[in-house]
This record gives sequence, structure tokens and C-alpha cells, in this order.
Amino acid sequence: MNRIKKIELDNFKGFRGQHSINVDADLILLAGANGSGKTSLLHAITLYLNGYDKAIFNGQELCNKYAGTKICKVFLEGISDTKDVKAFTDKEWQNRTSVFQVSRQNINPAVARVATSFFQDSVAELANGDFLEYLTGAGNQGKQILNWAKDASRRWKGKAEFRLPNEKNWDDERKKIFQVVFDRISALPDGSSLKAYFSEFSPLISSGNLSKYWQSQVVNLSGKLGVSVQLKSYTSVLLEEMITALRNIRIDLEKENQRKQEAERENQKWGLRLKNLLAHSPEVGLWKQAQWESVSRELQKKKRELEGLQKIYDKLKECELKTSTVEELLGILDNNLPEIEEEVRRLKNVHIPLPQQVSELVEAIVAFFKRDEKTPAEYFVDWLNRIYDELARQSEKIKNTNRQIREMEDGLTISKYLTEKKEGLAFLNENAGLCTTEAILNELKISIDQQPNSYENQTDNELRILQQVEDAFKQLSKLEYEHEEFQQKKQKMNSYKKAKKFAEIFLTALDKETKKTGVFQKTLDDLNLSAVEQGLQIMLTAFHLPIEFVENVRLSRKGTGRNAAIVPTMNELGFDNLSTGQKTIFALAWTVVLNSTLRSRLGHRVMLFDDITTSLDLNQIIPACVLFRKLAYSKTESNRRQLFVSSHHEDLTNRLLDYLIPPAAYSMKIIEFKDYSVETGPSYDVWEVEPAKQM
Repeated sequence: MNRIKKIELDNFKGFRGQHSINVDADLILLAGANGSGKTSLLHAITLYLNGYDKAIFNGQELCNKYAGTKICKVFLEGISDTKDVKAFTDKEWQNRTSVFQVSRQNINPAVARVATSFFQDSVAELANGDFLEYLTGAGNQGKQILNWAKDASRRWKGKAEFRLPNEKNWDDERKKIFQVVFDRISALPDGSSLKAYFSEFSPLISSGNLSKYWQSQVVNLSGKLGVSVQLKSYTSVLLEEMITALRNIRIDLEKENQRKQEAERENQKWGLRLKNLLAHSPEVGLWKQAQWESVSRELQKKKRELEGLQKIYDKLKECELKTSTVEELLGILDNNLPEIEEEVRRLKNVHIPLPQQVSELVEAIVAFFKRDEKTPAEYFVDWLNRIYDELARQSEKIKNTNRQIREMEDGLTISKYLTEKKEGLAFLNENAGLCTTEAILNELKISIDQQPNSYENQTDNELRILQQVEDAFKQLSKLEYEHEEFQQKKQKMNSYKKAKKFAEIFLTALDKETKKTGVFQKTLDDLNLSAVEQGLQIMLTAFHLPIEFVENVRLSRKGTGRNAAIVPTMNELGFDNLSTGQKTIFALAWTVVLNSTLRSRLGHRVMLFDDITTSLDLNQIIPACVLFRKLAYSKTESNRRQLFVSSHHEDLTNRLLDYLIPPAAYSMKIIEFKDYSVETGPSYDVWEVEPAKQM
């Protein structure tokens, strides 16, 4: 028999911090006052065994609100083969199903919880439409019709989804790509901005197969990446937009990485400047706070002076850049003047005279160039040399002014470091103002080469992973394009058209027959609940109820579909008209009957009873304990259950202990909840109960 050996909790509800509780016994009695933590422990068990049930947990915070963390852990050792001991957020717990998912086959968390757990606060909750399929057996006509419909749907779906030669298994290829994305994102550290985008992205289920809603998962991820809300369906266009969004995120991350690296390099440069400055300027770094304003004013004056020097330099530079054409023209005239004279003389001997303007221009140029010892070109070169000399002088002034500004700025930085930073203040206090340049160098020496560039390494890793994720979605986009091409080929084939047409006809017929007027619905209306009624009658007889109540238990079906319900009556009295004690007895019987009916589907043999004795008369305590003993200490293993029973009333707890002492070869534990505080959570002791001796 599989049973819980140890319960491990970490910041779950009232259990602040880590708790490990040994519960390796056939029956575990939880004793303690209201609010001491008993129900929280039972809630942890049903959450792990049956999955998240809104009827129990809706609106509640599963993670301890005082723990300083938004995650909590529940793990039951020994109940299953799973090694899943991760911690989850409230939202992640809401999406988690039972660890026995393989054996459930359509049993939702509410069905499983009602069939395994009795909670006094939910005593009025009974079965709904989810139970109809299981309580009436698998051989009824309605079940047969439903199975036939499902099988037929699968067969014709397969015919419509045949493969062409060389066609890939599309889902297998998608699984491989999504697994790559999952592996890459999992490698990122917690708190990574990139990992946050994929926090709710789960296109694969625990078995590694595609989730039923994998396409919606991709669409939701695209929205988080910033893809337009107008693209709400899974298409190749959506994938292209996602790739663009991932590329933009990568580019932004690269820019941020570059900015951070430049900042780190600037810090390193500052360290080098600090060492150089202290080595060459003894007074720098020793300025007092009173000198800062004077130095700051001088610094601003130097900066204005630098602006004026720069303007003069820019004008000279502009002048230099605009002289090349004039210099070239004057050089050509200067170097070619004899040839020009000779050619013009020859042209004058031609019968057709030169134009007057050309003749006058040439004569003027020749006369002008021979007027002095220096030609105009040589005068122009002298002028250019004066420009170059002035540029050199301005450049040197700018260089010196820049150096003065840098020294002032560095001096201010160092002096502020010594008087504002705690390291600098500590140094000055220790040396009592008798600082020397050598002492300052020794104290403030910076080892640049030993400073690790941790940000660069971390971001480079994120960029590499982001590129791999981007490449994976490129593969997915390419895959979907290929898939669309094959689908277009199939849609032109007669076999595909016939299968699709039949599927449409079949679905139309099935929809019609499942409505109120259909044969399928009529079959469900005729289902027989007598077997369940008999089981309830046997259970209720032990609780000393009036015989007319027990013999007249009736279950009737009301409503259709998900709104269907099994409505109980006792002696023609509706459930709401019963007393509190009668409701409790009926709910107890109902839980045990359901557990027996669904035992092959639940996957475990654990049952929980929370404060069931509160609403019972004293004469009904013994029948309840007899029932508990039959469940916990049964010689037939298939009928045996590991029971968790809680009680907050001291006298009732003592009675339960007397009546539940285990026989030889069986075991019982008591978890005594003694106190509770917000800081430490519940305080409890675990006791072993000795089996009763055989007489």
C-alpha cells in the first residue's frame, strides 16, 4: 500500500519556514486547538494528492505572507515515484494538477478531493455532473455511446491527418524546438529580465509532449514580447513578429551591455588617473571642502576659455579647408605662365583674331605675375603658413586648457572622495591630517587588472542564450511554412476532402444527439443510481439514524451537462432541511462511498477527515471510530486507507484516542499542536501510539 511517510513543508500557509513531519503510520490523529495549524496541514496533503481545488483554496494565499518570499513547497515522501520537490508561487500552484495525473482520466481536482477529503466547512458540498460518469459504472449505455463517439472521432481525425511521402512528424519537430527553448531559458539565473518573459510559457506537459493549448502558449508569449495585440492566432506571420521582437530585445540588451562595459572601463580609467595624478601632483587630493567653490569657479572659467579657443580654432580650420581650390589655380598659372604666353602669341598670328576679352585677360595675367619678385601663388603660400602656425598655437592652448580642466576635475573628485566617502574619511581620521603623497598612494592604490568584469560575463551569457532562443523560433517559423505547404498539397487531394466532409457530418450529428431532445441525452437520463443508494444506506445504518431515514435515501439527477447534479433526499427531506449532525453523517458516508467507487482512478489510498466529530453526538462517535478502524486497520489491503483525522476538542480527542488505538501489526501516530505564532508558525510534537496487546 502506498502511503505518506513524511510531509515536507516550506512556508506553506501557517507553516512558516521549513517543516519535516514523520507520518509513517496507518492512522494519524491531529490534536490541538482551533487555529493551531491542523487544517493547513490537511490542505497541504489534498493539494499535493488531488491538485488545486477552487472550492477549498479560492481566494486564499498558499504561501506564508510573513515569510518574505512568494514561493512555498509541499512534498509528500513515499506517496508516489515523483521527485518533484520544487517550490512554486500561488499562481503556479493553481496550474498544477495531481501527481497521479496518469491514472486520473478526466477526474478533476474537485472530484478527487470530495472522494478523499472531508472538511467540516464544506459539509454541504455534494456531487455534481462530473460524478455521473463514474458512479454508474463503465458498462452503461451512455458510457458506451460516449466511448464510440470518441473512438470514431479519433479514427476520422487520423484519416484527415495522413502523411505524404517525406512529410515530417510536425508535433515531434515542435517538441524538439520547444525543449531547446525550455533548456536555454532554464539555464538563466533567477531574476534575469529575459527569464521573466518566459515565466508562464509552458507548451510542453510533464511527459514532454505538447500541451493541449501549446498554440495559445505561443500567442501569450508573443504578447509579453510586445507583439501587436491584433495578432491573436498562431500563424507564421505571428512567428515572424516574435522573431523581430526577440531580435529587438537582443539589440537593446547589447546596447545596455555596451553602456555598462563603458561605465566599468571609465571606472578603471578613473582609477588609473587617480594613481597618476597623485604620483605627479602632491597637492591634488588634499583640498579641503572650503576650497571646492573656488576651484569650481576656476574650473568653469577654464571651460569658458576653452569654448573661446575652440571657436577660434574652428574658424581657422574652416579657412584652411576652403583654400585648396585657390591654391591649385594659382599654382597652375604660376607653373604654366611661359607656355600660356607662347600659345597666345601664336594664336595672334592666325588670320582669325582672338576674342578681345580673352586677349585682355591673358595680357593682364602676364603683366600681373611679372610685376614683383614673388608670384601671387608664393604670397598665398606664405599666408597659408601663417594660418597653419596659428592653428598649431591654438591647438596647444586647447591642449593645455584641457589638461588644466582635467586636473581640476580629478582634484575635486579625489578631494571629495577623501572627505565624503567612508573609506576616505576613515583614512583622514587615522592619519589626523598628516597625510603625505606617498601615504595617500599606498592607501588609495587601485588594482585595475584584478577587478572582474562580472556584468560583462553575465550579460554575454544572456545574449548567447537569447540568440539561441531566437534561432529556435526561426526554426519553428521555417517548420510552420513547410507544414503549410504540405497542408495545401493535401487539401487538393480527394481523400482529404472526403475525410473532412465526413468529420463535419459526424460532428453535426453528435451535437444534435447530445442535446435535450437527442437519444444520447435520453440514455443519460435513464441511468440507474441504485447501487450508490445501497452503499449509502449501509454506511448510514451504523450511525443510529431513524430507520425511515436510512431506508428512504434517494438520489435523483437534476440539470444537464456541467450543470448536472445528484440531489440526495432522506425520507423525502432535502439535504438543506437536515440537521447539522445529519448533514455531517451523510457527507461522511458520501465521501467513503465515492472513495470506494473511484479507488482505481484516484492513484492513492489516503483519506482526510477534518474535525468530523464536532457536529456528531457522543453516541455517534463510536460508529465513526468503527468506520475509521475498518478503513485504517483492514486486513484486506485493497480496502485499507491511510487516515488523517483531526480534532480540536480535548474530551473528544481523548475518546478518539481510546477508540482508535491500533491492533498488533498496525501503527498510529499523534501530532499534538501545542501553540501557534506568526514568527515561528505552529508548535507541535509527534507521538507514537503503542498497539493494543492481544488478550
